[in-house]
Amino acid sequence: MTAGRSNFASLASSSLPTLNGGVGGNNTAFSSSNSNYFSGNNVGPFSSSSNNNNSSNYAGAMVTTDSNTANVGGGSSSSALSTFVPTAANTSSGGINIHRLQELSSSLRQPTTTSTNTTSTSTKSIQEIIQERRQNILNNLFTEEMEKTRQRCDELHTNRMKKDWEEERNLYMEEIVGDRRLGGSSGLPKYKSMTPSLLSTNNNNGSNNKNNRHQFKYRTMDHINIIQKWSLTKNKEEGEDDERDVSVIYDFVQLSAKNSQPAYSEAWKLLYALKRGRMEAVGRAISTLSHLGRQFQAHIANAVRSATANRQTGHISSRLTGMARTVETFVSLTLGSDKARGWATVYYCLRCGDFVSAKEALYAHDRYHVLYSILNQYAQQQGSQHYYWDEATMLTKNNGSGDITMNTFSSNYNNSMGEEDKFEKACWSLLVGTDREDPAMMMEEPVVKTMEDFVYMSIWYAIFGSTRPDQSLAAFGESIKKLGPRHFQGDDSSDCWSYVMPLLLSQQYETSMLHLAKGNGDEGILQATHLAIFLESTRDLSEESSQNNVLTSLLTEFTSHVVTRESTASNTLLYLVRIPDPQLQRKKIVELIVDSRHFEELGGSLSQDGNRRGENATLDKHYSSKEVCTLLEEAARMAYEGEDGRTKNDKDALELLHLAEKYVQLLSLLNQKLATFLKDTNTGHEREFWLNASNEFNNWHFNGRRTRAIEVLEAADRVDLVDVFHTLLKLFDFFNKLMMHDFENATPILDSLYLFPRSEGEVAAKVQSYNSGKSELLRDIFPSVVLGAMDVVYQQFVRTKHKQVGNNNTNAISVIIEYLKQLKNRAVLLNSFSCALGLPLDVQSRMTSMEAQMV
Repeated sequence: MTAGRSNFASLASSSLPTLNGGVGGNNTAFSSSNSNYFSGNNVGPFSSSSNNNNSSNYAGAMVTTDSNTANVGGGSSSSALSTFVPTAANTSSGGINIHRLQELSSSLRQPTTTSTNTTSTSTKSIQEIIQERRQNILNNLFTEEMEKTRQRCDELHTNRMKKDWEEERNLYMEEIVGDRRLGGSSGLPKYKSMTPSLLSTNNNNGSNNKNNRHQFKYRTMDHINIIQKWSLTKNKEEGEDDERDVSVIYDFVQLSAKNSQPAYSEAWKLLYALKRGRMEAVGRAISTLSHLGRQFQAHIANAVRSATANRQTGHISSRLTGMARTVETFVSLTLGSDKARGWATVYYCLRCGDFVSAKEALYAHDRYHVLYSILNQYAQQQGSQHYYWDEATMLTKNNGSGDITMNTFSSNYNNSMGEEDKFEKACWSLLVGTDREDPAMMMEEPVVKTMEDFVYMSIWYAIFGSTRPDQSLAAFGESIKKLGPRHFQGDDSSDCWSYVMPLLLSQQYETSMLHLAKGNGDEGILQATHLAIFLESTRDLSEESSQNNVLTSLLTEFTSHVVTRESTASNTLLYLVRIPDPQLQRKKIVELIVDSRHFEELGGSLSQDGNRRGENATLDKHYSSKEVCTLLEEAARMAYEGEDGRTKNDKDALELLHLAEKYVQLLSLLNQKLATFLKDTNTGHEREFWLNASNEFNNWHFNGRRTRAIEVLEAADRVDLVDVFHTLLKLFDFFNKLMMHDFENATPILDSLYLFPRSEGEVAAKVQSYNSGKSELLRDIFPSVVLGAMDVVYQQFVRTKHKQVGNNNTNAISVIIEYLKQLKNRAVLLNSFSCALGLPLDVQSRMTSMEAQMV
C-alpha cells in the first residue's frame, strides 16, 4: 500500500493537468496524503468544511453540486469522471488503476459533448460514492476517538482510585495508630504558633518568583553588609568578640523586622539569648526559656494594648500591679471567666518567666496556698530582674518545699477538673513535678495552646523535673525530630518555619538549618547560612565532621548559587573564610580566584620592583602575605591544568604567578611558550600575545636594576632560566626576520648567540657544550635553529650569486666571489656540525641538499 501511495503521488504531480477550480487547483491533482481515499482506505486526517452553499472541498478537489448538475474541472465528462469509481478490477490490489488514470488525464484534455442526462447520471453516481466514503471515514474516526477516550477515562479513574485509597489508608492508620513514634509521646496535639503571623514564611523567594528577584537581591546585600561590618580579626579578646557578635545579631533582628519576616526575626532573637547565656546544653535551655518568656510577655502586652485601644478590656477590679495586672487583663480577655482568673494569672506569669509577678498573683488569689513558699523562693532569686531566667544561678527543685509533691495535688482532685483546676495543676507540675510524672499530663487545653507553650513546658520539665536534665533535653530534641515536619507543617510544605522553630528551640540546630535551606529556596539558603554562621560562633553546631557539617554545606551552597549572582568576589570571600575545614576552605578560595578572575581585587597588585602590594587586597584581610602568595600559586596551577572540568587558561596562570611572585614558575612558563611559538606562524594572536608578554616581562624585571624577580631566581639557584629566556627572545627575533626574508639582519643575531662553531677546531667544543649545558627547551628546538641558519646562508648565497650575473666590474666580481666562498665554507661547517650533533636525518638531508646547490 505504501508503494501505491508513492506511485500515485508521483503520477498526480507529474501527469495530471491543472484544473480551474477543480482537480489540481493547487498545481497538484491529488496529494499523497489523500491517496487512501481513492484506494479504499479510511486512514489519515480528514477535515470537512461547511456545506452552506451545497459545496464540499475534499483533498484539493472541488465538486460543486445541485440537484442535477456537477462541474468537475470546468467540464462535464461523464466517461472521464466515472473512472474514479473503484471497481473490483482496479481496487483488488488495494491501489489505483494507473492505466485508467492516464486515460482520464487524456480525456480531460479533449472537449466533451456528452448529454446533460448522462452527466446528471454520472454526477449522481459520484455524489453517492463521495457521501458513502465520507460517512465511512467519519464513522471510523469516531470509533477510534471513542476508544481512545474510553482508555483515557479508565486510566484517570484508576489513578484517582489509587490516590483516594492512599489518602483513606493514611487516615485509617492515623485513627488506629495516632501520632505514636518510637521514643515519642502518644497522641500529641499538632500545636501551632501563638499567632499565625509569627511563623508565616516570607514568600519573596528569589529563585521562584521573578517579580521578587530585585527585592531578594537587596535582602542579600543587606546581609552581606552586616557581615562586612563584623570584624574578622582573629587576635581579639574574648569579651570583645562576644560583644561584637551580640551587636551584629541585633542588626539581623532589625533587618528581618524591616523585611517583615517575623519567623526569621524570632530566630535571631533566640540566637541573641543563646549568645548571652552559657554554652552547655542546660545553659542553652535556660537561654531558650528566657527567649520564650520575653516573647510571650511581649505577646501579652501587645494583646492588652490592642484591646485597650479598641476599648475591649472593660473594668477589672484588681489589687495587682505591673506585669501581674497586665497578665490578669490578658486572662480576662482570653478566658472571659472570673472563676479561672486566679490560677490562670499565676500560670501565665510563670509562662512569662516572671516569678515575682506570679508570687503577687498567688498572694492575691490564695496567700496561704502551699505553693506560695516555693514561689517566694524563686521570687527572691529573681530579685529586681524582669525575668527569672536572666539569673546565672538556679535554685534546685523543691527547695524548701519539704514533702510537697504532685501527690499532694492529686489527692485533692479527682479526674474531672475545670479550667481553674487545670491551670492549678500546671502550676503544681512546674513547681514540684518530678521525672516520675508523664510530661503529657500537663499538655492539655487551655494550659498549652501553642507550639511555644509546648516547648516551654517541655524544657522547664526537662531541667527541673529530671535528675539528669542533659539527658532529658536530648530526649526532648530527638522527640521533635521524630515527630517530623508534617506534624508541625501539615500538608503545607512551604511553611517550613513551623518545623524549623521547634527544632531550634529544642537545640536541634543542624536539622533546623538543613530543613530551612531545603524548604524555602534561595531565601531559605540565605537565612540558614547566616543563622548557621552565628550558631557555629556560639559552638552550637556539632563538630562531628567538619568536612560534611551543616555550616560547610550551607556556605558552599550559598557562595555557589546566591552570592556569586548578587555580589562581588570579595563578598563571596567573606563567607568562604568561615568554612570550618581548612583544606576545603583553601580549595574553595582557590576556585573563587580562578573562576571570578578578579585577581587584583583579591590578590593585590605589583610594584615597579616586582613586589606584591596587598594593602588593598581582600585576601590580605584574612591571611598572611605568604599564605596569599601560596593561594595565588595554587590558583595558577588550577588555571594551567584545567582542574575539575575547567578549560586550561595559560594566560590567567601567567598573571597569577606574576602576582604571587613565583618567578621561577613564571619564567619557566614563558620559556615554554616562546619555544612552542618560535616557528609556528599559524597561531596569529596567540604567538603575538606570548611574545609581547615576554618582552614586557623582560623590560620590567631585567632592566639593569635589582628587582624582586632576580632575588627570587638567585635564591632558588635558577638564574639559568634567564639565559634561556634571553636566548629564546633572540631566536624569536631571528625567525621573524627569516620569515620576512631579512637575511642580512638575521645573521648578526645568530652570531651574537655563539651557538655554532666558526672553524673546524670549534666543532668538538660546541658539540660538548650542546650535550652538557643546553636546556631541554633549547635542545628540542635546536634542529630548527640549525636548519634556519643553513637557510639564511643558502638564501644569501643565492642572492649574492644573482648579483654576479651581468656585473662587469672586476673589483666587485672579486668581492662577490670571496663572499660566496665564505658562505660556502659556513654551509660546510654547519653541515658538519649537524652531523656531529646527530640531528634527525631529514634535517641533515635538507642541509646537505642546500649545501650541494651552493656552487
